Amino acid sequence: MITNDYNIIMDLEKPVLLQRKTFVQNDTKSCKIVIEFKRNAQVVDLTGLTVNFAFQRADGISINAIGTITDAQSGVCEYVLASNILAVEGQVLMQVSLFGPENERLTSVIQVPFTVIADITDGANPIAEADDYPVLTQLITDCTAILNAEATRVIAEQDRVEAEVLRLSAENARVASEATRVIAEQDRVEAEVLRLSAENARVASEASRGSAETTRQTNESARISAEASRVTSESARVSEFDTIKTEYANLSSQIIKKYGVRRTLGATTPNLERLYSAVGKVANFPVGDVSVQNDFDSIYPWSHMRDCIRDSTGRFHYKGDPAYGAAIGDHLVEIPKFYASISQTETYRDFVLSEYPAAGLRLPYAFYREDGTICDKIYVAKYKTCSDGGVDVSRPDLVPENYRDLASFRIGARAKGAGWQLIDIAYVSEVLHVLYLIEYASLYSQDKLGLGVTAMRYASGDTAQIAETGVNRIVVLNAVADNFAVGQQISIGTSLGSSNVANKRNITAINAVDASTKEIVFDGATVNIAVGNIVWSSAQKTGSTKNLTLPSGRLAGTNGKVSMKYRDIEDPFGNVLEWVDGLLINNNIAHICRKPSLYASTLTTDYKAVSYTNKNTDGYPLEMGYDNNYPEALFPITTGAGSTTGYTDYYYQNTGLRGAFFGGYTSNGSAAGLFYWGLGNTPSAANWSIGSRLLFKPPVG
Repeated sequence: MITNDYNIIMDLEKPVLLQRKTFVQNDTKSCKIVIEFKRNAQVVDLTGLTVNFAFQRADGISINAIGTITDAQSGVCEYVLASNILAVEGQVLMQVSLFGPENERLTSVIQVPFTVIADITDGANPIAEADDYPVLTQLITDCTAILNAEATRVIAEQDRVEAEVLRLSAENARVASEATRVIAEQDRVEAEVLRLSAENARVASEASRGSAETTRQTNESARISAEASRVTSESARVSEFDTIKTEYANLSSQIIKKYGVRRTLGATTPNLERLYSAVGKVANFPVGDVSVQNDFDSIYPWSHMRDCIRDSTGRFHYKGDPAYGAAIGDHLVEIPKFYASISQTETYRDFVLSEYPAAGLRLPYAFYREDGTICDKIYVAKYKTCSDGGVDVSRPDLVPENYRDLASFRIGARAKGAGWQLIDIAYVSEVLHVLYLIEYASLYSQDKLGLGVTAMRYASGDTAQIAETGVNRIVVLNAVADNFAVGQQISIGTSLGSSNVANKRNITAINAVDASTKEIVFDGATVNIAVGNIVWSSAQKTGSTKNLTLPSGRLAGTNGKVSMKYRDIEDPFGNVLEWVDGLLINNNIAHICRKPSLYASTLTTDYKAVSYTNKNTDGYPLEMGYDNNYPEALFPITTGAGSTTGYTDYYYQNTGLRGAFFGGYTSNGSAAGLFYWGLGNTPSAANWSIGSRLLFKPPVG
C-alpha cells in the first residue's frame, strides 16, 4: 500500500519544530504518522513502553489511540490515521505521550498539529461544460425574481390582516370604555348625594363637639388637680419603698448566705481561699464510718443531698425509709437546686453558691429541662453505669459497663425513658466541681477524698507460669499474686489490657501451689491458660461503699485499692473513666451544647465554640481557660504543674475531633482525680477503662 507518511523526529528534551503536514479529508488507511523518539539526540528504547496518541478534530471531538512500536530499540513507532480522524476539514491537534509498564506517564504531553483539507473530487452534481450556460443563468434569475415578488405580496397581505385585527380590538375597547364611563358617572351622582348628606351630619356633629369640648375642659381641670395629689402620694410611696428596699438588702445579706472559694490564677498551690460564709468552715473526710468534723453536713445544699432508689413505677425510696432496703431500681443521689457562679477577673477565679438567688448568681444549666422549665432536684447515678438484662442501670454488686463508645452509652441512657441522659459538662463543672471545691477548698481531690480505685495492679510481667486446660485459675509467681486480693475483679489476656482469655472475673481465693508460685482462683466458666497469659486488674464491682452510713468517706484498707464516695456518689473518680456528654473538642477548641436531645458524637451546629484554645500538649494543668459565655468550660490552657500542684490531675489531648471523659481508672495512679480530663480520644473510642454515669431530670408532671 502507498501511504502518505508524516515522519517526525521527536526529541523529548527539545521543542518539536516541524513543517505542518496536510492530509486529505476522508482518506482511509493511507495516511501514517511515523515517530522516531530521541532524548538529547540519543535514541529512546521503547521496549515495554506504550505510545498513546490523542487527536482533537476541528469540531472539538477527541479520539484516542495506541501506536504500534515497529522498532523498539531504534525508538520507532507508527500509527495509521483512522478515517474518523480525517473526517472533518480543518486543523487537527495530535498529542503524544509515553507510558511505562504500570501505566505511569513517563513524558510530558507533546503536541503536534496537522491540517485536513477537503477532497475537491467529492463535489455533488457538477455542472458539465456546455454552450447553454448563459440560458440557464437567465432562467435562474427570472425564477428568483418571481419568487421574491410572491414573498413580498404574502407579507403585505399578512400586514393587512394584522392591522384589521388591531382595528377591531380598538373598537371593542372603545365601546367597553364608554360603558365604564356611563357607570362611573352614575356612581359619581350617587356619591355626591351621600356627600351632601354627610356634610349635613358633620355640621350637626360640630355643634355637639363644641358642647363636649366645654365639658372636657372642666374634666381636665379636675384631672390636673388629682394628678398633683397623686404625685405627692407617689413621692411618699417611693421614699417608703426605698427605705424598705434598704432594710431588705441589709436583712438579705444576713439571711441569704453565700459560700465560696477563690483561686489565684496561675498559683502552684492547690489550696483555695474560703469566701463569704464558708470562711472558717471545716471539712474533713472520714475513713470507714468514723465520724469527723464536717461543717457542710448541716449546710444547704450538701445537707439536702439524699441517697435514694427510683423503682420501676417512678417512685423514690430514700435511705432511712422502711421500704429503702427492699426497693429495686436505680440507685441515685438527689441534688437540690442551688444558685451558683464561676467568675473570673485578671487575677483570680471565684466559685460561689447559695440556696437562694443573689446578685451575680444563677441557676446552673444542669437544673434546666430542655423546654426551659426548672428542676427543683436532679438525680445523679450513685454508681457507674452497669448492665442488667441489657438495660443500663445504676446498681450495686455489678461490674461497670465498658468497651462502649459515647454514642452507645448515650443511646442506653435515652432508652430508659424521658429525663434520662449521661452526665454532661453542665453537671461536672457547675454542680460536682462547685460542690466539691467549696466544701474542701482544694483542687487536690486525691488528698481530700482519698486515691480512689486508681492503684490496682496492672503490669505486663504478671504472667501465667504453667499452661492448663479447662481451669478456673491462673498460676503466677508469689510476688505477683501478692498484688491481688480476694473479691477484686480481674481479666486475663494474651496482652496487657486484653480480656480474650477471661473477662470480668471475681477472685474467690489465692492459694499457695509450691514454694515459688500461687494460684489465683476466679469464678465463671473454665478457660484454657497458656504460659505467658497476663492477669490484670480490670473494672471493679460497684457497691463496696453501700454499707457506709455517712454521706462521704472511703473504705478502710489500702488507699488506692478501695472505693470511696463523695456525698453518696461512689467513685466520682477512679475505677473506670466517665464519658462527659454535651462536650466535643475540635483541634483543641471546646464546643458546648446545652440541649441534651441534641447531644451528638459529631460536631453539629448545635455545638458552639468557646473563645479560647486548650493547651496542645499533655501534662498536669497549671491553669484553666475561661469564657464568660460558657463558664462551665474550664479546660487547661497551661501545663507544667504536678500531681500535688496546680490542678493536680492529668490532662490528655490530641488534634482533630475528640470526645471527653474525666476522673481516672483502676491503674491511673496520681494522674486521676476530679479534674482529670481525657480529651485525646475520638467519640468512637471504646476500651476496658472507659465507662459512664447516668443522670436523671424528672419530666414535668
